Amino acid sequence: MRRWICLLAAGVLWAQPPGGMRQRPGGLGGFGGTPGVRGGPGQAQTAAGVPREQEEKPPTPPEDLCRIEGRVTVQGSGEPLRKATVMLMPQERQPGWTPYTASTGEDGSFAMKDIEPGRYRLSVIRNGYVRLEYGARGPGRPGATLNLNRGQRLTELNFALVRQSVITGRVVDEDGEPVSRASVFASRYAWIQGRKVLRPYGFSQSDDRGLYRIHDLPAGKYLVAASPTAMGFDWMAQSRSALEEPEESYTPTYYPGTTDVATAAQVEAGVGTETQGIDIRLIKAPTVRVRGRVVNPFSTRPGRTMVTLLPKGVHVFSSADRRPAMVDRRGNFEFRGVTPGAYILSANYFEGGNRYAAQATLDVGRSPVDGITLTIGPGAVVEGAVKLEGDTPLPAGTDLRIALENRDAPMFGSAMGEIKDDLSFKVSNVQLGVVQVRLFGLPSGYYLKAARYGQEDVLAHGLDLTQGAAGKLEVTLSPAAARVEGVVLDAKQQPVKGASVALAPDLAAPPARGDLFRSATTDQNGQYRLESLPPGKYRLFAFEDLEEGAYQDVDLLKQHETKAEKLDLAERDSATRPLTVIPAEALASAAP
Repeated sequence: MRRWICLLAAGVLWAQPPGGMRQRPGGLGGFGGTPGVRGGPGQAQTAAGVPREQEEKPPTPPEDLCRIEGRVTVQGSGEPLRKATVMLMPQERQPGWTPYTASTGEDGSFAMKDIEPGRYRLSVIRNGYVRLEYGARGPGRPGATLNLNRGQRLTELNFALVRQSVITGRVVDEDGEPVSRASVFASRYAWIQGRKVLRPYGFSQSDDRGLYRIHDLPAGKYLVAASPTAMGFDWMAQSRSALEEPEESYTPTYYPGTTDVATAAQVEAGVGTETQGIDIRLIKAPTVRVRGRVVNPFSTRPGRTMVTLLPKGVHVFSSADRRPAMVDRRGNFEFRGVTPGAYILSANYFEGGNRYAAQATLDVGRSPVDGITLTIGPGAVVEGAVKLEGDTPLPAGTDLRIALENRDAPMFGSAMGEIKDDLSFKVSNVQLGVVQVRLFGLPSGYYLKAARYGQEDVLAHGLDLTQGAAGKLEVTLSPAAARVEGVVLDAKQQPVKGASVALAPDLAAPPARGDLFRSATTDQNGQYRLESLPPGKYRLFAFEDLEEGAYQDVDLLKQHETKAEKLDLAERDSATRPLTVIPAEALASAAP
């Protein structure tokens, strides 16, 4: 909670989806394909109450442990990089997973020993350089899966790091005077949880001269915005001025000087260069004050309640337009300098590990908004059970969890519950509204087949809890999932490591379920594997170079649909499909 508050105070709510900001193939981004195994002796119960053994996994014999070696250098010069940190992360992050790390020596070399066999992702970081994954086409791209068989030793896992790019400039007011403590963001468009959003890649705060410096950037094009968001304790303050205050305020402004992101100019950041002179003159616009009160019957300390005003339709990562506020001892809150538009007003309070919240949609015009009342509540309580299709019990040690995610504000409105050994669950503090049903920790070979709330099918279009919960949620799992695997080849019929494989549902109609989009990257041998797939009609693509999350970009996939492999998967199908990679040049030429 303390870290959360500190980030908000800096004008940034740097919230992350489960598992981290960047979703990886086979991880939570697939919603349901990640095995989760809980270790340790003991017994668990099946849905029928029959105990099943939880065998403790025996230690791996020393001769079956793996070793990897490589070297880190500077791209271009080949100069060795010492003191770089190399990290090996399990692809399937089971309970109790731990990363492996090593540092490079004087000659830039590294070695890791005693590694459990499995599938991993390997990356390296170094101050002054951009983080890079093994097998990636460049910084900010997904790398190759590292597939380690028993007793395997891999060498020549080499990295060539790119020096960081830097953007600098000044933030000034309409008179050209410096603005201190302005929040400045360098952002790119990205696909996160199925939504195309502006995602900050770097952040800075202007000093007393108005100067800012954003570092650790991969080379590329950015939209740079400055926001007059108050810093320190100012953002918690409420005005008590006895003088008439202006009806206009500085608003988030994009380089070179516009409040409309559609007309903003892109800033080109070169490899290892400092792009200077990106000066932003803040723009004033008609603004109003928004005031209200939070009623929190669950606390005698209302000052611990956080209120956030977020433009409607903007994802949580688009931080420049977000406004936080704290309530005073009487429960009052205030936002100043709000431009006209549609907003989501959210109040959150945490106590004893529980989250209490309230949310409302707010239309702001050109007149001040007063008298808003947000009543904090525990949200809905959704109870239900998981139904297993067939007689096959879940594998021993399965760690299955259910998440009910608010469709309109997923980062503000997600609630998660543990699925017990008898497969019942109870999810508390579910924010009222329409929620999507998600499952995490599904064992390999299982898929989410159905979700019913009473007589209503809620899997595709969500569960409407606007009026609260009044029934039981039944979730059906099937052990008859399909899978597809194969190799990705280039035009010379050579395997391609680090290629991005995208699986998409039929693109003829807008897909109702984002979790039907899946992705994987090929391993060091060009092999890919996608598991726990629901039966259905799909398109299978292989891209040489694809931005993270872009496998959910329906428009992009449609442009290359003629190069996709058609799949019609039935339950328990195990398909093998060799794929020809779509070259990076083809994506560049098709870009608008």
